[in-house]
Amino acid sequence: MELTDREKAIRAAAIIDTDGTININQFQVRCAVLMTQREMIDWLQSEWGGSVYTNDRQQADGIVRKTRYQWVVTTKKADKFLRDIYPFLMLKKQQADCAFDLRQQQVSLIKIPPKNGRNIHLQPFVERMKELNK
Repeated sequence: MELTDREKAIRAAAIIDTDGTININQFQVRCAVLMTQREMIDWLQSEWGGSVYTNDRQQADGIVRKTRYQWVVTTKKADKFLRDIYPFLMLKKQQADCAFDLRQQQVSLIKIPPKNGRNIHLQPFVERMKELNK
């Protein structure tokens, strides 16, 4: 059975709310999910693009842990992803709002060269996101 776009967004919102993060890294909006279930990670990538990373873990005592998989989407793809899932977010709506505010500010500052202090205008969004993610 094929999921509707609405059902996909609901599922993705639940994943972000429970196993994901919305943050700002180097003045870029970044959404990520880290889990041991590869199928969900591959599904997110197939629906919204982005990158998948694998992390094989071995403890100092030699015990091998389950492989973790991480899906990451940034900038425009992150913005589209967040807009798709926003109505269904329950726990991370404020982080999504902060991400939207940052993107809006970036659009208004696009004509200011970075060497002229563009990032100074974006720093409040970074601080706000850090506070929300505590």
